[in-house]
Amino acid sequence: MIEKLMEKYVEKLQKEDIVEFAKKNGVILEQSETDFIYQYLKQHWKVIFYGTEEDAIEAMKTLRLETRKKALELLRFYKQKYNKFL
Repeated sequence: MIEKLMEKYVEKLQKEDIVEFAKKNGVILEQSETDFIYQYLKQHWKVIFYGTEEDAIEAMKTLRLETRKKALELLRFYKQKYNKFL
C-alpha cells in the first residue's frame, strides 16, 4: 500500500515542489539540477526509495558537490526516519 501512495505522490510531483523542498533544506538548485532531479525521480523513484546508497550516489554524479552532499544527507535522514514503512 505504501508503494502505491509513493507512486501517486511522484506522479503528481512538480518541479516547483523540488525547488521548494530544496530551499527549505538550504539548497538553491540550478535549473539543470532541478530538471535532472525531476526526470530522475519520475523515472527511477524506486531506486531512491528501495535502492542502496551507492545507487543514489551514482545517480547524483551530475549534481554540484554541495547539492550531492545535501541530497545524500537528506536521503540518509529520510531513509532512517521512514525505513520501517519502506
